[in-house]
Amino acid sequence: MLIAGFIMVTAGASLQANGIAKGQAAVQLPTPFCPMVGAVDMWLFAWGIIGTGLLAVPVLS
Repeated sequence: MLIAGFIMVTAGASLQANGIAKGQAAVQLPTPFCPMVGAVDMWLFAWGIIGTGLLAVPVLS
């Protein structure tokens, strides 16, 4: 729980520092992390969203 909180705070700080206070589209969100992970940032974000959706399937059933 503590690690998840730190992840959210770090992601929020990174987005705020790059001028993205509110993401109008999911495509905007991984762009500030491009210097850290390179060109694979969109793929990492997409797999994160897909993984989150797959984790939610057993809860919904």
